[in-house]
Amino acid sequence: MGKTAFNPITSPWKGQIGGFTYSVRDGNQIISKLAASRKDPKSEKQMQVRMRFKLASQFTKLWDDILMANLVKIERDASKAQNLIRSIAYHASTVSNDQAKLSLDDFENKFNSKTQQVISPDLELTFTSANQSITAPDGEIVAYQVTAFDEKSTPIGSNMTTFESDGTPQTVYLPRIKGNAVRYDIIAFNTTLTNSSTWNGPIGNINGNDPFTIDTKVYSILLGELSDANRIIHGIITGSYLVA
Repeated sequence: MGKTAFNPITSPWKGQIGGFTYSVRDGNQIISKLAASRKDPKSEKQMQVRMRFKLASQFTKLWDDILMANLVKIERDASKAQNLIRSIAYHASTVSNDQAKLSLDDFENKFNSKTQQVISPDLELTFTSANQSITAPDGEIVAYQVTAFDEKSTPIGSNMTTFESDGTPQTVYLPRIKGNAVRYDIIAFNTTLTNSSTWNGPIGNINGNDPFTIDTKVYSILLGELSDANRIIHGIITGSYLVA
């Protein structure tokens, strides 16, 4: 019985052999390398990465208003600013007992280190169940965001506030909430003018009727004021307390 040499290069053929896929398209032989088998998408390391990235994304969405205001002289592009915040939050997160966790203290340290912004030694934040106040030198501008959480750590209200300090302690305004809060978190920073310019931006609470909505027009004014070349933006400080 005679033998016939079969060459898939010269003889149109369909199928798989030797790690390659052979097919015929428009009368032409097509040879392509088989895709490498995928690794288990549910491996422990991959799952941890996904959990941390999801947590970082949720954190960024929740705090991006105050953090992008702080970053205005570093990154004005909103998408790039959010990517930076997300990256910092990701690297500040950890996984233990199959849960991704992110400490405000860890985020504060990594954020200020990455942005090379120093916390003002003159900014004082008291944030406990008994007393919520913030103090800055006379004439400085303070911006802060407070978020309320329920017993499942689900955010149920958030507000952002700015004010010009008169040098005395100012009450921290808590947000309107939908439900019962068991914890409040805060991120704050202050800015210092390097000349005699005056503050022309919004004073007081700048959020709209919805607890999660910031008035975009007023927010744009705030960003414009903060981006003034004569203004020093200090690093962020954070705080958290459980409702008594």
